[in-house]
Amino acid sequence: MTRQENDAEQRRDLGARIRSARRAAGHSQGRIAAVLRVPRSAVSDIEHGRRGLDAVELRRLAAELGVTADWLLGCDDPGPFAALHPADQRSAELYAGYLLWRRTPTT
Repeated sequence: MTRQENDAEQRRDLGARIRSARRAAGHSQGRIAAVLRVPRSAVSDIEHGRRGLDAVELRRLAAELGVTADWLLGCDDPGPFAALHPADQRSAELYAGYLLWRRTPTT
């Protein structure tokens, strides 16, 4: 694997973790875009591994999502759902989204 291929794979892994944490937190891409002060399309690019993050963006994002930068980067922090089976992780994310939806006032 070349360095460029390795970098691309790491960006895709980072994007997948960000997407997972964003969904678990019940945030839209638009909300994350506002936190990062970037267009919503940039959040999509991040989640698909087409764009990276600088250190300031990474810290801001981790704080908003309630995870550590190490977890987002795939380092030694296992994250909030690490002990769960992958199917259960998805169920927990969906249920968290449902709970947030229920708390949202309707207009």
